[in-house]
Amino acid sequence: NRLPYLGPPGLCRARYALTIYYYSVYLDQKNTDASAWGELGNVHYLDGNFPEAAKAYFNAANLLIDRGQTARAMELIPAIEEGDPSLSDAIHLRLTTVKR
Repeated sequence: NRLPYLGPPGLCRARYALTIYYYSVYLDQKNTDASAWGELGNVHYLDGNFPEAAKAYFNAANLLIDRGQTARAMELIPAIEEGDPSLSDAIHLRLTTVKR
């Protein structure tokens, strides 16, 4: 089971940059799209930019909490923690204060 060849590393970086750009443009218009924030986090994470991934996942987690989807928000905590422990702490705090 082999991974597909995506081209030279420089090309991958360019693809990540372009994908990040398009998600950012989209999220400027639709900043309440939790799925898009999560996907942006995935791109940053795959690119090795864990602090930026944490910010995107943090936004996704907050939107999920707002919608009562706390279990899905909790799934993002390990990746948030990896990129920015203070954001992870903020999500933990928010989850402890959510009315159930």
